[in-house]
Formats: sequence, structure tokens, C-alpha cells
Amino acid sequence: TAEVDFGYLGMLPGPLGALVKTYGLAVVLGYSRASYFAAVYDQKLATLIRELTNAYLYFGGVPKRLKVDNMKTAILKNQHYDLEFNQDFLEFCYHYNTVIIPCSPYSPEQKGTVEAGIKYLQNNFVAGRTFTDSIDLKRQLTDWMTGYANQRIHGTTKKVPWRVFLEREKAKLSALPTEPFALF
Repeated sequence: TAEVDFGYLGMLPGPLGALVKTYGLAVVLGYSRASYFAAVYDQKLATLIRELTNAYLYFGGVPKRLKVDNMKTAILKNQHYDLEFNQDFLEFCYHYNTVIIPCSPYSPEQKGTVEAGIKYLQNNFVAGRTFTDSIDLKRQLTDWMTGYANQRIHGTTKKVPWRVFLEREKAKLSALPTEPFALF
């Protein structure tokens, strides 16, 4: 299972160099806590699909289940027993052969792993850093993700996430599809 969420990172340099609202997207694998992070400038469906695709490529496979909160890009309605998925997101998940696990409304504790991942991104990556532009931001984020965040001893598991991922979790991921998903 992977947990997915967006979180606000602050006013950071955007594609044109000006400061713009910037969000972090975290995809955290439940067992190893190996994580994929991205800096994005909106929370639209195309952005979510692009970065989930990048996460699957980064992990070299697809988790069997994807836990999401009630972001409108994924879930249009989730009230008691009335659940409605965004059709395009549902087709994306079908294409990648992963099952959507929606969280109950107003229950962030149901995806505590990714909530902690967002806080970690905010407090450990963004805090105290400066970025010249969006390219510098994304380069620093990739370097931090691969060289530090996934290589450190994790606070909860007391293990190195990437090592646990390679030894125990990667083989359990589903294969990537041969064709990319086309969003129209």
C-alpha cells in the first residue's frame, strides 16, 4: 500500500522565477517508508497523474493499493455510504492495476504515514533552504530524496527505507504497464 497526499510548502520560485504557491506531493510506501516527493504548483488531476506516474517509475513498480484522502482530483464525493470517484483517476488506477482506498472524511489519522511524510518534507527539506528557480528546487528535492530522505534511519521503523524497500517491498510491487496512461 502507498499513501498519497499534497501539502502546502510555501511561496517558492515557480517555472517563471516568480514566487508562487508551491505544494509538495508525497507518495509513501507503507512497509518500507520509502518515499517519492515532488514540488508542484497546483493540485489538478493532470499533476496528480503525472507525479504518481513518476513515483511508480521511481519505485520501479506499482503498489497494489493506493490510499488517498478526499482530494477532489481523486474522490468527488465520500459521505457515509455515498462514494463517487473522479472517473479519470479511476481509469488511471485501473490502467496501473492499483486499487483506490479512500479515507473517511475528516480522518487524517487514516493516512498518518503520508501526513508525517508531508511534515518531514516541510520541516526537513524546505525549512532553511533557498532556491534560485523551479529547476533548482526540483534538483535539490531529487538530491535530498535519493541521497538523504530514503537513506536515513527512519524515525519510526529505525531502518533505512530504501534498503528495506529493495530487500522486502520492491518484489511485491506490480509491474509497470507497457503503455503510458493517456489523459484526455
